Amino acid sequence: QRLLENALIAASSLKEKCAAEQKELFRLQTLWQETQPELLLNVLAQSVEIFFSLIIRQARMARLEVRQRLASKDILPVLADPNQEKTDVAKLLVRWINIALAKARALCTQQLSDLPEDAEFVDNMVLVAEQQDVTDLLDDLADGVALTALCAILKADRDGRPFSRKDLWPLDEADLDLRAVQLCSSIVEFAPTEKAKILLAPYEISSGCSQHLPQFLASVFPYHPLLEDAVYSSNISNAEAAAAYQQICNVVGSIEVFAGPAWQAPLEDHTPLLQGGENSQALATISVEQLLLRWVNVQLTMQGKHLNSRPVENFGSDLQ
Repeated sequence: QRLLENALIAASSLKEKCAAEQKELFRLQTLWQETQPELLLNVLAQSVEIFFSLIIRQARMARLEVRQRLASKDILPVLADPNQEKTDVAKLLVRWINIALAKARALCTQQLSDLPEDAEFVDNMVLVAEQQDVTDLLDDLADGVALTALCAILKADRDGRPFSRKDLWPLDEADLDLRAVQLCSSIVEFAPTEKAKILLAPYEISSGCSQHLPQFLASVFPYHPLLEDAVYSSNISNAEAAAAYQQICNVVGSIEVFAGPAWQAPLEDHTPLLQGGENSQALATISVEQLLLRWVNVQLTMQGKHLNSRPVENFGSDLQ
């Protein structure tokens, strides 16, 4: 009798525990459905990326941003002579366009084999598939085919999506002058600055005599290089790493001179970023994180946000 009573008590206790576990499981499932942690994590990561991009853009740190982006890319495919200290930017841009053109040509050729002849944009795909590599930035770009292919590849790369034949829509226009107008309205969205936008002159492009188009392309390349990630040996020496980074700096420096003020907005007064006793050279020696923190605090001070609060000291707890 006692064993039976003990068994009943144990069974009752187990039932209570099971009920409590079921209740907790239901609570956790409800919480998961309501909060979706994985989705929140993705949204948070995107928000942080956008936040830092806005900081970089507003703080006029384009040169630093470009160097950091290109440092992880294999830049050799666009260099005519990797050992040359001063980069021939015109040749670099020709190679860059041909890289995009090769991708567009291959994709159009592949898709044409699977599409009916009366499908939309087939004629445009044929133009791209038959387009030869360009050798200059004037006459070879006058018909707009290579530039349209470049624009389509840039859009796919920027948006992180497959190549779309719909992005070849400027080629619907047979008149080269009107096609250049359509092309400029499409490719202008890649202009990094307002000054770069005014470099696009449709009549100059269609006539093959645009002296400003190369400058525009040079201003776009640093932000959309279309290059593969560099693969470095695990035992790369410090000297080799420094040489690779110096090569990137040489390229960016040459592009800066070639594009002029089109590729980045003019630097604003940086003195608010300096702390007591520092000169301008001090900004080149501090870490990027500390530089961004200083800039954030300057912006908050300008908005009067620091009147009753302490300065931001990190990008973690201080920004929660």
